[in-house]
Amino acid sequence: MRLLGLLCALFIARAAGAQTPTQPIIDPPRFAALQVGDPAPPLTIARWLRGPEVAHFEPGQVYVLDFWAVWCPSCVALLPHLSDLQDHLAGRGVHLVAITLPDTEANSPAAIAAFIDRKAGSFRTAVAIDTPAAPETCASQPLCGVTALAYLKAAALDGIPSCVVIDRSGHVAWIGDPAALDPVVEAIASGAWDLAQARRRYLAWRLAEPRLFEFRSLLKDGHQTQAYQLGRELVRGPFAEVPGILRSIALSILDLDPAPPRDLDLALEAARDSVTSSGRREWGSWSVLARTRFQRGELSDAIDAQQHAVDLADEAFRARLQHTLDSYRDAAARPVSSPSR
Repeated sequence: MRLLGLLCALFIARAAGAQTPTQPIIDPPRFAALQVGDPAPPLTIARWLRGPEVAHFEPGQVYVLDFWAVWCPSCVALLPHLSDLQDHLAGRGVHLVAITLPDTEANSPAAIAAFIDRKAGSFRTAVAIDTPAAPETCASQPLCGVTALAYLKAAALDGIPSCVVIDRSGHVAWIGDPAALDPVVEAIASGAWDLAQARRRYLAWRLAEPRLFEFRSLLKDGHQTQAYQLGRELVRGPFAEVPGILRSIALSILDLDPAPPRDLDLALEAARDSVTSSGRREWGSWSVLARTRFQRGELSDAIDAQQHAVDLADEAFRARLQHTLDSYRDAAARPVSSPSR
């Protein structure tokens, strides 16, 4: 899956005060057909597997659309947390809708039904089946549905998990990875979300994406000095609050051959920021931080971070994460041998 599918994670805009929803927004040329600040397209749902149903976006309410599939591990891992988020904010007019579409792969009607039954205690949001779209309109889209195309394809996204938040005025307030969702919805629900600022930040993030490819290319070609200089600009600039991309930058460094020396300080900065920007609730960010600490020889900190990952992970991932945690503990117990930087 391409970059946007793997790293569809977005910034958390710091609110500078509420903005009138209908205030005109002036920004650079459009990046895609659907951007933050645009009116939200209507839902085109074939059927509801579980309610409450959403016929239209009611003024004064906040809606979170989560696009997912059974075959998407990251999607599945986040669904229980999204259910907890809805429970926490339900009294403030926040509605979460999990949208999927059966396919011929692991997301069959039977697989979806079985998953909902199996996870009934932890996955409690409304579940909608999208209306199928013509295959020729879908290209690389993971969900070939009318609603998915109106949101994901229109926003130039080609992967899941992806969430879209619609504010009380019916505008798209945020597009991104559910791992970074909590503070966003809190701000929108409280009226502290600055829509114009969020739109500008979103455009800056999307327009900076080619620089991530440049960073990776520089690393691959052995231009370490230039790569790490660019990496710091990205970590501290447009991707400062984008957990998925921060994880990717850290992993790009960790996956390199140790010679020539890797910039593990930059990897640590990116991994830490990924944990922070995901609200410290996303096991993948903790796992990357643990790996970074381990490769720096900071075994106690690696064990602590990996324990967080184990505690936060869905049961489908816990055994693998526990195995890594055990390997870190084994390394710490050995009298000699610390990981090479």
